[in-house]
Amino acid sequence: AMAQQFGLTPEQTARAFEALMPALTLGLQRGGGLDPNGFARMFGMPDAARSAAPHGFDALGQMFGSAQLMQAVLRQASATSGVGAQVLRQMLPLMAGVVTTRSADWAPVLIAFCIVVPQAIVALTSPTVGRKAQEWGRRPFLMLGFAALTIRGVLFATVTDPYLLVAVQLFDGVTAAVFSVMIPLIVADLAFGSGRYSLALGIIGTASGIGASVSTILAGFVADRFGAPTAFVGLACVAALGLAMIATIMPETRRSETA
Repeated sequence: AMAQQFGLTPEQTARAFEALMPALTLGLQRGGGLDPNGFARMFGMPDAARSAAPHGFDALGQMFGSAQLMQAVLRQASATSGVGAQVLRQMLPLMAGVVTTRSADWAPVLIAFCIVVPQAIVALTSPTVGRKAQEWGRRPFLMLGFAALTIRGVLFATVTDPYLLVAVQLFDGVTAAVFSVMIPLIVADLAFGSGRYSLALGIIGTASGIGASVSTILAGFVADRFGAPTAFVGLACVAALGLAMIATIMPETRRSETA
């Protein structure tokens, strides 16, 4: 349909896509914070390729960084594909729409990976964490968990590439593996012989639930007022505070072999 609309052969259309797609992908990543109304005007028009409003092409210029850079990209793509620069310019809005549509299709897969990767790490490493905690003690692993939580918050505040965010979730797996094993072990150490293990574990669970609720509310407020990166940095600071308290205040709870 696009080939007929612009009077091109299918081969010419394919070459145009190949020439412009890398620059469009990078431009859309760079322009993620642009005025959404500009893109709505650009993509919402039924015949955007032939009658795109000036605002739409202004948004494209901002996406590439400047109108001059957009013209340079068009000239290079024209030389590579053999399609006129003016035709490519008219095709840009539709091509950008294709890229954003593909990104939307990839989003569920990326979200699924963000969920599955930490769970896989927990399943694979939890037995090892439990065994080594008996040899090395509880504090080193608890410090590792809070350190991973701190690093994850900082990376979420700075990383924008969705594929790198999946890698960042590895730290969530480390934290989850440590906490899922260490919390019951530490509670068992402290409540040993008292008969109040379940009560103590319930108190810890209640405190964790309250903290999670308050954290979500405060982080949402900060993200709304100051942006998501600021919220993630704040959460990382809370994790760093917990790490410092474990390192300086918390004693080792592992019971000795002779106890």
